[in-house]
Amino acid sequence: HGVYLIPVDLAFLYTNTDPYTGDERPYSGWFGYTTSGVAYNTTEKRVKRYMEFLATDPQFRIDTTRMYISGASMGGGGALHFAYHYPRLFAAAEASIGWVNPLAWGTGYWEWNIGPRTTVRPVNSSTGPNWWNWQDMSWLMNSGPAFLPPVVHTFRKDDEVIDESAYDDLLQH
Repeated sequence: HGVYLIPVDLAFLYTNTDPYTGDERPYSGWFGYTTSGVAYNTTEKRVKRYMEFLATDPQFRIDTTRMYISGASMGGGGALHFAYHYPRLFAAAEASIGWVNPLAWGTGYWEWNIGPRTTVRPVNSSTGPNWWNWQDMSWLMNSGPAFLPPVVHTFRKDDEVIDESAYDDLLQH
């Protein structure tokens, strides 16, 4: 029972063309896109808008103190990022084998899409946080919100995709 919002990122279309706009751009990695040297978290904002819409629509009668987010793999990373970026929106988050930073998953992809780690891509404005930090859960834990919802993050110690050392800082909190 409940209301489920199941957003679709363009991750598995294996194309650089957005099917809705026709724009040539890669999938967002549950973030958004870059243009003119600034990274815009449009995908995050879109999902947040959907959740807020559902939460305020009286036909759904949603208890906003019981909204949860979950996902696995790419969706697990998305769930973690949403919970960390919008902690007051969720009662809890669950991620299975979620990516915790851009270097732990899709390294070559992010350099191609965002630029090398030495490239500063501010988020949402020229004075926003660097994209590489915005997408790094350890950086967020150490400099981000004082409040976080409970987070359950599962992964296998023998995962060959994401090195468990990427989780060290997170597991200490």
